[in-house]
Amino acid sequence: MRSIIFGILTLFAIIDVKAQDLDSLILYETTEQFLKKLPSCTNATAEIIRSNPNSMELYKFRDTNTKKKIKRAKQTWGIHFKGNDYFNMLYFDDIYIENTFYKLDIVGRYCVIIIDEDEKYFKSDINYGLGLTNVLISEVEKHKNKGYIWSDKSGKKYCIILIDTIEKGNRTLDKNEGSSGSRITKKQLFKKLNINKETISFEKFELMNLEEILKLIDQFNIDHEYKH
Repeated sequence: MRSIIFGILTLFAIIDVKAQDLDSLILYETTEQFLKKLPSCTNATAEIIRSNPNSMELYKFRDTNTKKKIKRAKQTWGIHFKGNDYFNMLYFDDIYIENTFYKLDIVGRYCVIIIDEDEKYFKSDINYGLGLTNVLISEVEKHKNKGYIWSDKSGKKYCIILIDTIEKGNRTLDKNEGSSGSRITKKQLFKKLNINKETISFEKFELMNLEEILKLIDQFNIDHEYKH
């Protein structure tokens, strides 16, 4: 299945779309660099093929000052751009996605990406290859596992990608040393947040809306501030 998805993504990536340059990118090779705010490059330029408010598809990273190609930029763990931090989906465990960076909605011990199923790329069938995000939501739908789906106050549905920044993978040929992300179920998150069952039962947790869940994650990050 992963090979099929990779083939779709590769085909999608080579569609002839006019690229534009995006500059003022700050690159972090590893999770550790990101957490300590010690960038590997403070002023990078990349070609942007497509974007939406939550993600960017980037290629051909160069140092803006020297104009030289940045080695292993494709493996960059995180990017900072215009006040927002982005996670390289190369480190997303569930599906192999290259060259795509998703905005982090929460930064801390647990970094979080919220995926809205109503995003433009989400609705098309996976067979048409109309978007990288489409692959992500299609896989969620195929699992038909309600445990991965979270609703906000208005009833809109999302999935949560959780990145535990303490758990780091080793450097490999195609990745730097860095924490990976994956979709998380209600049961998994309840356990990770070390919730006192006498205060909040799992049954109550399961019925919480997305806004309430994000507050719990924020509080966990405050209580478990990462020590560098």
